[in-house]
Amino acid sequence: MLIKTMNKVIGKKVTDWLKSVTCEKTRKIIEENLVITGGCFPSMIDNQTPKDFDCYFKTKEATKAVAEYYVGLWNEAHKDLQPVKVVDGGACSEDDRKAYRVAPERIKLIFQSGGIVGDTEAINKDEELGNVAELNETAADEILEKEKKQYFPVFISSNAITLSNGVQIVVRFYGEPEKIHETYDFQHTKAYWTKTTGTVIPNDVYDAVINKTLIYTGSKYPVCSVFRLRKFIARGWTINAGQLLKICMQVSQLNLLDVDTLEDQLIGVDSLYFMDLIEQFRKMQEKDSNFQLTSGYIMSIVDKIF
Repeated sequence: MLIKTMNKVIGKKVTDWLKSVTCEKTRKIIEENLVITGGCFPSMIDNQTPKDFDCYFKTKEATKAVAEYYVGLWNEAHKDLQPVKVVDGGACSEDDRKAYRVAPERIKLIFQSGGIVGDTEAINKDEELGNVAELNETAADEILEKEKKQYFPVFISSNAITLSNGVQIVVRFYGEPEKIHETYDFQHTKAYWTKTTGTVIPNDVYDAVINKTLIYTGSKYPVCSVFRLRKFIARGWTINAGQLLKICMQVSQLNLLDVDTLEDQLIGVDSLYFMDLIEQFRKMQEKDSNFQLTSGYIMSIVDKIF
């Protein structure tokens, strides 16, 4: 697919999405701050229709405003559930930051259920959830077709809001494309689109996609990269031993026996089962202040859950 065609595809999608936004202020914030990146570009390079579009925003303020708009829609439609909260770590007291486990620079979505909320028919419990969240789109589309709701929130994790019609709003990260890509692990994911630049695809991205070769560029979340390998290999991608060693080296520098570190590393693998795992560890810590994770204990719990 040519870049001019990609621009048309994305432009049409963004225009269609913005028509559904009833708040003029929010619509303007999305339009001026939107960054689209991630898996839609390899699909388009390969002449395939993107399954979804990963959407980020350039500033923390924009991310918070958009999150509040869609969380408001969710809460209004689900008054029988505990409301989801949008928490700005920088605006919290120190006590609240500890309670919510949110860093000052972060926007986080908080709710009582263990890690994610959504229309249960729309959640695929057996799959990893992509960079941040992945949805069983067929089931979701059936639900929303009945309700005639376009670009409506159907799935929420602490890190992202998934809308119908193939839009995923990521609240965990924000910034210019180069900043966002610091959290991305493989070269082929690092193309992007903004209103001012249009589609930008580095040559290295083209080469990786055409050859279906995984090039690990380093990430703050190497554990997540290990899980993502399954998806790519199942789709026919290859990775050499050197790239695997690069991932291993970064994982080796982590203390995965620290619950906060383990939870942070699983941020892109928002599986229901992993959220249950983390919650069990935290409950053990609450019961016993001297409780410490060991690799043996983790493995025993994993065998019971998976």
